[in-house]
Amino acid sequence: MKQIIILYLFCLSIIYSKEQIFYNVKFKNMNAGSAILETKKDFNQDIIELQFSMKTKKLIDVFYKLRDQINAFIDIDNQSLKSIKKISEQGKYKKTDEAKFDYQNNIMIFNNRTLEINKPVYDPLSIITYLRNQKLNIGQKFSFDTYSSGEIKGINLEVIKEESVKIKNQEYHCFVIGHTLHNQSEITLWIDQGEKQLPIIIETKGKNGSIILKYKSHKTINES
Repeated sequence: MKQIIILYLFCLSIIYSKEQIFYNVKFKNMNAGSAILETKKDFNQDIIELQFSMKTKKLIDVFYKLRDQINAFIDIDNQSLKSIKKISEQGKYKKTDEAKFDYQNNIMIFNNRTLEINKPVYDPLSIITYLRNQKLNIGQKFSFDTYSSGEIKGINLEVIKEESVKIKNQEYHCFVIGHTLHNQSEITLWIDQGEKQLPIIIETKGKNGSIILKYKSHKTINES
């Protein structure tokens, strides 16, 4: 009983935690670069900050430079977006995308424009965070309103199957989440069935081909 009380008090004392997940990036079947997904939980403010950065190697930059920097604040309970800023660079194309979401007044503010919203809004990062907090089962379906470049559209995902993934002699037993018809899915996820439910593979489809993130390592820091 004493050990349980001590553990409980320890959990209460944690007001801030940070997780970093490191990935290798593949683009057009090439080992193209690296990425980091960082999750910061602030239990005092009931928010989660997500930071994502991805960049190609210098050798790849010669042919096709790719940079992504995303900073988002999401609700700690349902993981919907509160605000997001994305700086994206693909080849010679560079774009900054920023939006804020006010659910009390049912509005989204984008480029000084106010647009009406009537549901919680997500992006791929907040969807990943949401799914990691669910008890997943084969056949389970999810629907999200997703934000991108000032527009909101619906996306439907399903826990399609279980699949074992081997990365550097380490095997991960994953749930595969996407569409039943794989080639129609804008995002496909392989989420480990372990306690942390780590996203082992993240595959997204773009205009110039699929980008695949493969798990490399992770670390967690708790502060009180």
